[in-house]
Amino acid sequence: MSEGGTLLTIILMIIGGSPGSTAGGIKTTTFIVLLLGALSNAKQSSEISVFKRRLESDALKKASAITVIYITTALTAVMTICSLQNFSLTEVMFEVFSALGTVGLSLGITSNLSIVPKLIITLLMYGGKVGVLSVAVVLAERKEPSLLSRPLGKIIIG
Repeated sequence: MSEGGTLLTIILMIIGGSPGSTAGGIKTTTFIVLLLGALSNAKQSSEISVFKRRLESDALKKASAITVIYITTALTAVMTICSLQNFSLTEVMFEVFSALGTVGLSLGITSNLSIVPKLIITLLMYGGKVGVLSVAVVLAERKEPSLLSRPLGKIIIG
């Protein structure tokens, strides 16, 4: 496969399938909500709308959280495997995103990985099947709702 084809495949593995399917990835709806949020922000609109419907206000927050957790998990795995094995970044990224997206594709390096990288790939497969947000919720500490409302901090983004 060419480098361009490999990159396109990695992008498609990150996006994944639609909700309710057995496909992994961040899901097509999450990707669309992120795109619509970016377009809405570019238009300086306070609402995200599609097909003459307004999306709930938490949709963009959830989509962003899923994507950040997904990408952070994948990049942590990529950096760890790259530090333990002598494979190209592209090969390792392909294997990691394939595992996390429960795709099943491989560039053939998995059998040559040592035990720790194989364990990482296996954990990514389980995490991708369950869902990264589900895993994060289980691992996150439950907090009591606070009666205290902090002052609003304004920051410059972008």
